[in-house]
Amino acid sequence: MTADPTDADHDCRPYLGGSTETCEYESSSEDTLTIGVFGWADEASTYQIKVTWENADR
Repeated sequence: MTADPTDADHDCRPYLGGSTETCEYESSSEDTLTIGVFGWADEASTYQIKVTWENADR
């Protein structure tokens, strides 16, 4: 990733129906990852974000 995500510029957005989405992103140990959540509903929403990090060096 080179910049913070925006609704127009991002590395992962599956565009699935509903609000359950999954993104996978390969990175090096030197990367800093930023997660952005952009809601499109008119009413307030609650989000849950789960991040799993797998160390490929093991």
